[in-house]
Amino acid sequence: MIFKDIKGNRIDPLLHTSSLLKIHPQLKIYIGSDSQNLGNTTVSCTVIAYRFGNKGVHYIFNKKSQLLITDIWNRLWHEAELSLDTAVWLNEKLKVNEIIQYQKNNSDYVFFH
Repeated sequence: MIFKDIKGNRIDPLLHTSSLLKIHPQLKIYIGSDSQNLGNTTVSCTVIAYRFGNKGVHYIFNKKSQLLITDIWNRLWHEAELSLDTAVWLNEKLKVNEIIQYQKNNSDYVFFH
């Protein structure tokens, strides 16, 4: 998976996450996705957000375009799949303490402990 930071630098999410966890063992990781239809394409973005207690958040993101998804339910399902796939992948590779996958409708939470 190719992720970038806010400046557009390519970031390896595994190396980035593991290095942050070494420095901040109480780090909370939030994963979410959103999409938007633009012309004949659907642009999806998956975000890994790192919460440092009460001291702010740092995030990296993966953005991709694909053929237009016209049905809202299919688009929402795709967003949930992107978030969950990222959370499972990250947890399998790093065995992190806590990943919170959050969807914007507040009804979809996934916790790994």
